Amino acid sequence: MTKDEFVRRFLETFYFDLTKKEFIEKMLSIDKNTKKSIIRQCYKAYKKHSYLWLGFSYKLPPCFEGNEARNEYDKVEKNGAFEIYYYVDNLCDDETQEISENHKTALQIDNSREAEFYIVGKDFSWCYVVTLDGDYCGPFFCYAPKK
Repeated sequence: MTKDEFVRRFLETFYFDLTKKEFIEKMLSIDKNTKKSIIRQCYKAYKKHSYLWLGFSYKLPPCFEGNEARNEYDKVEKNGAFEIYYYVDNLCDDETQEISENHKTALQIDNSREAEFYIVGKDFSWCYVVTLDGDYCGPFFCYAPKK
């Protein structure tokens, strides 16, 4: 699938392609102490399709982080899964690829030092994301939330 199709499906699946008002309300429902300036920054990044994982760092949607994310990733079925590097629109792969044999475990991914790297189940039922921040922020694992 193309990067544009990936972004569209990712946003629809994991964030429901929220409006600005919905995004802010959801963020505030998670943490009432979150500064509105941070929420606005997150929303701008979300709409520009940069840092697609940013909402995960605020648990929007609920997800696993760090070693818990690694453990969940190692449990899921990876047949048909695909991967893509996606930083911002012009710094990414043009298309998704079938998951590499070198990316079937969290340890393999850690050892390869991937960044801004997404692996998604074939039906978008889950996603594993490695950010550029290493263990400071991520990795994240998210099951597709129910609408």
